[in-house]
Amino acid sequence: MTDTLLRNVARVATGDVQRPLIDGPTDIRIVEGVIASVGPSAADSADTVIDASHLLVMPGLWDAHHHPYFGDHTPQFDARGYLAETVRAGTTTIVSAGTIDFPGRPRDAAGERELAILAQRSWIHDRPLEINVLSNTVTATTGLEERDFAVLARAGIRRMVVQTPLPTAAETRRQVAWARANGMRIMAHADGPTPLVRDAGSVGEALAVIDPDIVLAVNGGDVALPDAVIDELVRRSRSVLEVSLTGNLKVARRVVAALVAGGEPERVILGTDTPSARGVVAPGVQRLIQHMIGAAPSVSSAMAIAFATGNTARAYVAPGGRVAVGEPADVILCRAPPGSSFEDALDAFEHGDWLDIDSVFIAGAPQVAGQRLVAAQSHPLLAIR
Repeated sequence: MTDTLLRNVARVATGDVQRPLIDGPTDIRIVEGVIASVGPSAADSADTVIDASHLLVMPGLWDAHHHPYFGDHTPQFDARGYLAETVRAGTTTIVSAGTIDFPGRPRDAAGERELAILAQRSWIHDRPLEINVLSNTVTATTGLEERDFAVLARAGIRRMVVQTPLPTAAETRRQVAWARANGMRIMAHADGPTPLVRDAGSVGEALAVIDPDIVLAVNGGDVALPDAVIDELVRRSRSVLEVSLTGNLKVARRVVAALVAGGEPERVILGTDTPSARGVVAPGVQRLIQHMIGAAPSVSSAMAIAFATGNTARAYVAPGGRVAVGEPADVILCRAPPGSSFEDALDAFEHGDWLDIDSVFIAGAPQVAGQRLVAAQSHPLLAIR
C-alpha cells in the first residue's frame, strides 16, 4: 500500500463551488491513489511525507473543451510535447470535444464511429505524464444509426458532440435519443450564428432541438453566440455552459456573472478549445481562470478554480475535480511566484500572477516534483522517509 501525507497544508482550494476554500493548516492523506482524509492526521508517518507549509493544495485543473489528436502531438502547428507541458502547468485532465484534427478524417458514419473507438483505445495506453484524457467522445454525423450507438457504448464511448451541423431536426432528435439511451452525455459545440441543425430556423431553435447537457464555447469560436441566445440559455435551459479561452472573453465574463447572479455557479465550466488555429496553450486553463476571477463580486480565485475542476467533473459525470475523501488524488501544490507582491497563492492568482506550481500528483503518483513553471524555484518540498 502506498501512503502519502501532505502535512501542514496552508490552504486548500477544494474544487467545490459551494465551499471552495479550507483555511489551514491541515493535512491530506493519500492512500493507493485516492484521497483518504482531509483534516488533522491521526499519525505523522507515511511512505512519503511532504511538508506543505505555506503551500496551496488544489485539484488538478480540467480542460473542459480540448481537441486531442494522438500521443503528445497535434497537427496544429505540428506541436509536440505540449501535453507534458500542460501537466506541468497544472492541468491533469482534458475532455475531448472530438478528434477533429485527424488528417483525412472520415466524415461518414462508420468512419466517425471507428475513429471515436480508436481514440478511446489509444488514450488508455499512451498518456504523457499520465494526464487523464476523457477521449471517449463521438462526433455526430449523418447516417449514425441506433445500432452504432450500442456499439459505441459497449466500446466505452460516453459522450456525443454535435459540431458539424446535422441536416434535419428529425435526424438530430433521433441521434440524441439513441445516445442518451446508451448513457451518453450530449455536447453542442456552438458556432456563433451558425445553427447546428441545417433546417432549424435559428441558432436558438437548433440548440432547443439538440437539448444538450453541455453547450461548448458559448463565447465563441470565431464569434460568440447571439446575446439573445445566451440569455435564453442562462435563464431557461438546464445546460452547463462552457466558456473558452480562445473565444470572446468579455462575453465569457458576462456569462459567468449571469449564472452566479442567478444562483447557479455550478453551471459554469472552463475550457481552452485548443489545440486550434488560435494556438496550442499549455497553461491555458490557468490563464482562463485568471480572466474569470472577479466576473461577479463573489467570484473569488478559489471559486474560479472550482469552475475548472469540480464543476467540470460533475458536468461530465466523472470522478475527481475535488479535494475530498474518496476522490482520485489528482492534486497540485503551488505558491505565489517568487517576486510577487503577494505571499498567498490565491491572492497572487486573483491579481493576475501565475501560480508557481511545484508538484503535480495524478492518481497519487508524483508526475512533476520540484519544478519551475514561471519563476525560479528555491524552496525544497519533498521530504521522503
